[in-house]
Amino acid sequence: MAGGRHDVCEGMEVVGTDQQPVGRVRYVGPDNFLVERPALSSIFLSFDDIQCIADSRVVLNIPAVEVNTMNWPTPDETGSVEEVTIRSQVHEGTEVVGEDQRPVGRVQAVLPSDFLVVHRAGQPDLYVPFDFIRDVSGGRAVLTIPADLAAKMDWTAPPVTGEERIGYEGS
Repeated sequence: MAGGRHDVCEGMEVVGTDQQPVGRVRYVGPDNFLVERPALSSIFLSFDDIQCIADSRVVLNIPAVEVNTMNWPTPDETGSVEEVTIRSQVHEGTEVVGEDQRPVGRVQAVLPSDFLVVHRAGQPDLYVPFDFIRDVSGGRAVLTIPADLAAKMDWTAPPVTGEERIGYEGS
């Protein structure tokens, strides 16, 4: 492969070996990248699927017409495009604020089980479910709830599994 993770950027056009368009890169992760396709589902592709990067375009190692016949993972199977985009922007040190823009803490770790560990000075850490992140902008993760409510949620114990949703009513 000529070109790797650091060569692929959001917004790049993705084409097949036949130079026919496939879509545009929407997200670049550590192991794969998300391609948004017009009128079709977005798909995740591996960096191994790249033949080369030329003229600021990602050229896949198969023709564009074959892309539609392959069984690629989709955000429906792995999380919404918005969720994947949020995950790509949250990292250790990101400030976490409530929907009221009041501070909650800073991300200490991003757990693979859909939780953030949020460090709060002089208070227990919080294990915040990703589902409670509304968006990430200006280097800040904004929750779907006010900061004072986040402090009252039952999020001080680590999750036992990624399937649990601590703090959800009815779970």
